[in-house]
Amino acid sequence: MIGLIQTTLKDFEVYARKNLDPDKSREWTKKITHLLYDKGIKCNFEAYSKYLGHGGEWVFDLCWVERCNGITKSLPLAMECEWNSWQEVKDDFEKLLWSRAELCVMIFESRDRRRQAGFAKEKANERIDNLIYRIRAFSAPESDTNYLFCVWCDDKGNDKGKGEFVFLPYPAEEN
Repeated sequence: MIGLIQTTLKDFEVYARKNLDPDKSREWTKKITHLLYDKGIKCNFEAYSKYLGHGGEWVFDLCWVERCNGITKSLPLAMECEWNSWQEVKDDFEKLLWSRAELCVMIFESRDRRRQAGFAKEKANERIDNLIYRIRAFSAPESDTNYLFCVWCDDKGNDKGKGEFVFLPYPAEEN
């Protein structure tokens, strides 16, 4: 499932590079949510998101639900997407910690218009480390939740064609 999410977001990069307006964060969230909503439906899950008017928000920006005879069996995916402040990223991530989803996806950005190449990725890695610290502090040892951090890194601010997604699964994928 991680590969499906990564491929979908890589496809989104084409759109994002053409629409790098920092004021379009809600539009970006809606577009990503729509793409992943469709993937969930194709995988035979129920999908919910307030951004698409499909059953409203189930705590998360997007979630996939598996049901059998009207009973919820699992939450294969819970996703949060936050483009604003680091504090808002941490607040949204808390919701993912509380879920029992099989895969928790956290999408956020690391953007800096003034720095040299590589700064956005360096900052992204520091923030991912902080979120992993929160996972370790919160999770029970028997937790089998997987996380996927998807960070839009852009050192050049709004220069078209410069941003890209960086992905980090946690725990790290086995080779």
